Parts: sequence; C-alpha cells; structure tokens
Amino acid sequence: MTSKTAEFWPFSLETYRRPGVEAACLALQDDHGADVNCVLFCCWAARAGFGVLTDTEVGALNALSADWNTTVVVPLREVRRALKARIGAAPEGPVAALRQAVKDVELEAEWQEQRMLAELLNRAPDAPPSAEDARRNLTAYFKRLGLPDDPALWRHADTVVDAAFHDLGAKG
Repeated sequence: MTSKTAEFWPFSLETYRRPGVEAACLALQDDHGADVNCVLFCCWAARAGFGVLTDTEVGALNALSADWNTTVVVPLREVRRALKARIGAAPEGPVAALRQAVKDVELEAEWQEQRMLAELLNRAPDAPPSAEDARRNLTAYFKRLGLPDDPALWRHADTVVDAAFHDLGAKG
C-alpha cells in the first residue's frame, strides 16, 4: 500500500462521516450518476496537494470508475439492496447475515477502487490544500459525466467540499 492509498481511505471515511455528507454523496450518486469515490477523490487530491487534476487524470479516473462500478460495485449494491428488501422487518437470520456479508464485500470493493484511484496520480503533490481546486476537479469530473451545471448538483458537491476542508475553512 502506498502512502497515497493510506491517506485517501481515512480521508474518505472522515469526510463521509461529517454532517450532511452521506446524504449529499448518495444524492450525487443516485440523482446525478456520480461515483462517490470519484467525488471524494477530487476533493482528496486537492486537499493532499495535488491541485487541479489534468484532463488525462480526470479521463483515467472516470474510465477506471465506470469499469469498476459496472463490473463490481453496482452488482454487489443491487444484491445488497435486494436482500434488504427481502429482510423486511426481520433484521436477524440467515438472509440478514448474507446481506451483511455482501455489504462487507461491497465495502472492500469500494476500498479497492480507492486504492486504484490513488495510484492514478503519478506525480508528487506540489500545491497547497485548496477547496477551490477541489471544485475545479469536480467541475472537470461532472463535465466528463455530461452533467449540467445544476444548482442542486452543486449544493451536494459543496457539502462534500466544505466537509473535506472543514478544518481549513471553506476557502482552503
């Protein structure tokens, strides 16, 4: 595990746990088609000093994410959600145990995606942490996804950026 990988995962967990971030990330995922790991990566890269991602890096990030999500994460998520529907009011038992096992594998798949994303950066950090760079990274990523410049999209994205830079202030 490289230091980049070792830094990205704890950053993501800490940011995701901040108030409003889980809901914002799920809205970005479910309502806009963004990959939560990519959103967090755009913020982490700016926070970790990598500054603004290049077009090549954003393209690689999007390609890796699209492939990994299509082949691994989305199928696991669908199975987990189907099992949740079957459990209903019975949160214990063999189906609940299976759902938890699938959830654990899904989390491992998310970690693996983050490991692969962190390895995309083949350069040393050379910029100060910047929330504005995070917004530029997200703009490039959203553009790559073909998302419109929608105020609802940015309300959610700004929640994540603000949480990622909470201890530095919103300006970063």
